[in-house]
Amino acid sequence: MNLIISLIVAALPVDSNAVSQTTGPLTVYVNADGGDDRNDCLSAGAACLTLQSAVNRLPKQIYNPVTVQLAAGSYAGAFIEGFTLHVPVDAGVDYSYLWVNGTLVPYVPDAGTSSGITTFASPTVDSTFQVLSDSTQTWVPGSLVGQFVDITGGTGCCGTVSSPTTFPIVANTATDLTVLGASITDAGSTYQLVTTGTVFTSTVTLPTTSGSPAATDVPGPGDLAYFNNQGTGFAASRLGFALGSANSRGVVTTDSRLNAFLLKMNSNSGAATGVFGPLQTPMGPPSIRQSVFQWPSGSGNIVLYGGSGGGPAMTGVNLYNSYFENGAIAVYSSSASGLLIAGCMFNGQSFASIFGQGSGINQIVGTRITNAAFGIRNTENYSVGLNFNAFGIQTTDISNSSVAAISLTDPYSSVYARTLTGTGNAIGLQISRGAKAQIGSAVTMTGTVEVSIDGTPSSWAAMRASVPPVISNPSYFTAFYQ
Repeated sequence: MNLIISLIVAALPVDSNAVSQTTGPLTVYVNADGGDDRNDCLSAGAACLTLQSAVNRLPKQIYNPVTVQLAAGSYAGAFIEGFTLHVPVDAGVDYSYLWVNGTLVPYVPDAGTSSGITTFASPTVDSTFQVLSDSTQTWVPGSLVGQFVDITGGTGCCGTVSSPTTFPIVANTATDLTVLGASITDAGSTYQLVTTGTVFTSTVTLPTTSGSPAATDVPGPGDLAYFNNQGTGFAASRLGFALGSANSRGVVTTDSRLNAFLLKMNSNSGAATGVFGPLQTPMGPPSIRQSVFQWPSGSGNIVLYGGSGGGPAMTGVNLYNSYFENGAIAVYSSSASGLLIAGCMFNGQSFASIFGQGSGINQIVGTRITNAAFGIRNTENYSVGLNFNAFGIQTTDISNSSVAAISLTDPYSSVYARTLTGTGNAIGLQISRGAKAQIGSAVTMTGTVEVSIDGTPSSWAAMRASVPPVISNPSYFTAFYQ
């Protein structure tokens, strides 16, 4: 069976009331509790029951903002196919998009309350995290990880529907919340704990073929969501995805630029991939922000871009202020343009938190990686061509890596670390077979072995004491230097 929200350019039966193109902004409503597919879906009081019925009413040619608004509830997925976004005639006044937007609901904690007033807000840590305190709370430590906090009043309030002041919680004590977001609020602000109330939990039957333009991947058994449209303004937000044993992939993007935020994706299937972006994505890099991905320990790729062993993709993915827990690999890219990861947290990956193959320029800023086998890893894979893979790292901490914090084993791979900290790693930097590392003076990341160059132990101090400050292995031209 297949659980899928599918945005692909193809042909599905369209409701007879649908017109060919939009003539103004349009919102259709869906309510799993009380909706009726015989309604026109044009108001919350006349909502459709299913997402598919609402989508079938939409014009396929979109020249204006179009929103599919889902109330809280459990939903089957749907195919959202055949849509093309156009530049409006008067681009200065309006713009077009197709947006599937769910509903957040208050999260009720095991102890303490779901709302309150901050009594303290720490300075931002590493441009990424802020600790919010409410001395009146009695939360169970660790029980709020993976939920969200919404700033409802005071400093940092209140954002917009498309740019919300709602942030993932990555740690908590009885009175403190550690959240992903820089300087988001101050003492005296009101807050509300929230979670995704709109959750996709059941499946729909897949079409036998995909009619998308230049499709490089088609819906497969177990997909939850599939985006493959012409244009760039496709968005999904405030949605929960529950991946079970029947689900092989969560969100799939092909030939579309997806803007996703406030997603909460949980998997109890170790083999599942959360967000999959196969080959040839010409519309620009998808963006995921302020989202939570929680996987079982030991297996599954949470975000996979560039396919699963095919040729290089045309684009990578941008990740902002998101939390990735467990799985085998949190982010895998075999793309031609790489990754941008900013303000994220990775915890507990059994293979690698960030794994790059193919060619790409990867930037990692203001991020924490902890308790993984490898924090950042690059290996040779000539099935995707020459691996010109570069990692730029700034204001990032990689700690408690059981194998190596950074491991580069490809002759064309490199890393430039400007500010990098970390402790408890088995190996700090592991480079071999011609890989290069340029290390800034502010790099202090340590390990039982601080640096391994083609298997030979070394250290930052030894490199910095050399004249010039470089240690290399002429057999492979492997080197690290300042």
